[in-house]
Amino acid sequence: LCVTFTKAAAAEMRHRLYESLADWAIWSESKLLAHFAEIGEARPTQEQIKIARNLFAHILDHEDGPRIETVHSFCQSVLSRFPVEAGVPPHFQLASDIEAAELCQDSFYRVISRPGPTLIEDVAHLSGWIDDGNLSDYVRHVVSNRDLVSPYVDDPHALMRLDTYMSDELGLFDPAHLAILADETVAALHRHKVDDVAEMLLQGGATVQKRGHIISEWCALQDKLKPSHLSLLVKAFFTSEGEQYKTYSSKALDKLYPNCSERQRPIIDILESYAQKKVGAMCRRLSLALARLSAETFRQFQAEKALHGLLDYDDLIWFTEALLSKDQMMAWVRWKLDNGIHHLLLDEAQDTSPTQWSLLRKLSDPFFETSEDDYQARTFFAVGDFKQS
Repeated sequence: LCVTFTKAAAAEMRHRLYESLADWAIWSESKLLAHFAEIGEARPTQEQIKIARNLFAHILDHEDGPRIETVHSFCQSVLSRFPVEAGVPPHFQLASDIEAAELCQDSFYRVISRPGPTLIEDVAHLSGWIDDGNLSDYVRHVVSNRDLVSPYVDDPHALMRLDTYMSDELGLFDPAHLAILADETVAALHRHKVDDVAEMLLQGGATVQKRGHIISEWCALQDKLKPSHLSLLVKAFFTSEGEQYKTYSSKALDKLYPNCSERQRPIIDILESYAQKKVGAMCRRLSLALARLSAETFRQFQAEKALHGLLDYDDLIWFTEALLSKDQMMAWVRWKLDNGIHHLLLDEAQDTSPTQWSLLRKLSDPFFETSEDDYQARTFFAVGDFKQS
């Protein structure tokens, strides 16, 4: 079995192999011996020479010649042989990338058009941040990564673990406590007399006065409204990119109020802490909503493919890898495959994904198991370029 990355590469490899074997069949013995010396077989036996000359005819006359194909083509052939064991629709059809993308998008819109009770809030929350077109792209990107989305589909505790990880490991603030955070922030700001700072800034130049007016506007709000309008105050102390201003005073203002910048420093620290916690909480809330929506879209996507008897390219790898992972019930499947593959060549190894490596490792593991009854030599050969990885 020769596995390469693209159909074009497989066709090129097949062409080169057939061309070489055809040459072996017609070359003179001296030219054939010289060629063998170039490829590392300096002194071939007469039996080896005879085999080499007959290989081309043998491949043309028999079906047990080398199989040269992509890993997806190999998986498709395996699943076609064992559809029931693999849990795929018999006589399944392979969906093109365009068909799979359209079906995934349709699944997304079916989910958001009639969300379940747990998804209603998630969809509403996500819709407040992004339009449905870009949200669809994000969800399809997550759904296309089966290793990423599968835990949230199969494990009911996966979302809880994700939330715990964001809290404990990433230190993201709990979105459920944002209202308390806002109240505490306002209380801390009042201790530093923000209105006095506004009065000082209104005595400065145009740029400083603009900040002073924004602060005064916030201070004029009713107390019950101040927590929900902290973003207005943040705007007065930070740039639109969330960075601190290079200066918070001016030379003229420093003459009037020498401690102007110093008075603003604790306010800046309080607001910066609030903004960071709020951003972390929003990230945590959006991540959980996106994970739930992606998981539900994935379920719908898989159901739609099953309904139409379709598999996509990711399904080919996943179902084949899962089939070969069932050591007991599927031992006979692996045995039939193992006895049909004695040599494995992997081309473009740097482009092989972890899931594909797992699949190929299951095929090659028996190569390294010794048995007194196994007289067939087996080889594994991988070709790759780390510079292209």
